[in-house]
Amino acid sequence: MVQEVTTIVNSRLEEYPFIKRYLLKIIRDRLKLPIPDRGILVGSLLDEGDSATDLKRLERALQFGESHCQRFKHVFDRMGLPLDQVDADGRIIDVLAEVKVFEWLYSQGFDNITYLEQKSPLKNVDFTATRRDCYYAVEVTRLGLPRSSRKKPVYLAKGTIPHHDIPGVRNLEGEFFIMAGPDNVPAFEETFAAAISRKYPQIREFCERQARRHRGILALSVGRDYFVSRYARRDMDMFPRADYQALKLAWESQREDIRRYLHHVVFIPGKNLAKVLIYPSLDI
Repeated sequence: MVQEVTTIVNSRLEEYPFIKRYLLKIIRDRLKLPIPDRGILVGSLLDEGDSATDLKRLERALQFGESHCQRFKHVFDRMGLPLDQVDADGRIIDVLAEVKVFEWLYSQGFDNITYLEQKSPLKNVDFTATRRDCYYAVEVTRLGLPRSSRKKPVYLAKGTIPHHDIPGVRNLEGEFFIMAGPDNVPAFEETFAAAISRKYPQIREFCERQARRHRGILALSVGRDYFVSRYARRDMDMFPRADYQALKLAWESQREDIRRYLHHVVFIPGKNLAKVLIYPSLDI
């Protein structure tokens, strides 16, 4: 079984030279773990149907990364996988989130995009870049699965038609869910605000060491950047208006001094860059 899966994966990789160049090691490591055919990358390479579009999207991003991101290969330096398959796929999702943020920076006209190595004891952000004569420090984080009961989505059984009074949304798989708690926006505002509070010290520490003034950007991923994953946050498939409201409220809830180094928060809800939200606007 494992040998058959490996043979198919190796054959499919020939169609995607950049995925092979940057992700071959992690794909091989994932094949050594239990149930290798269900890995987020391996499963997509085995699926000759719907996954082709996702693979082509990732292939194109990696190609752009090689030509437009300095030190791009170092994004993949820390790709050793844990032995637990859930943790392993989580690590893959983390790295793909960084690739997606590069892709977003490139799409928004940033120049001099550079990936930074993490060096102890000093902590770097993930990327630096320039745009319209401004310097930016960009940190990427993935929003983990919700832990508290108030944040966890409550899924209705497949085929269930929800009552019109039940607030909720359909996710990308067409499943309907409601959020435990009074409504969606406060729960998501809390998630966004917690991520800002957790990551701001790292952005501040980096910016304070720089000779030039950098504007901080915190990019938030739900882990759906290139593939649909069962380990990603399905509860955040919100309507853009609600997402934006939660992002705005989370920003405004922060202390005023945080804005000295953090200038923008970016929310990446999935594969489509057109759905990326940023607050405040880049052009303000």
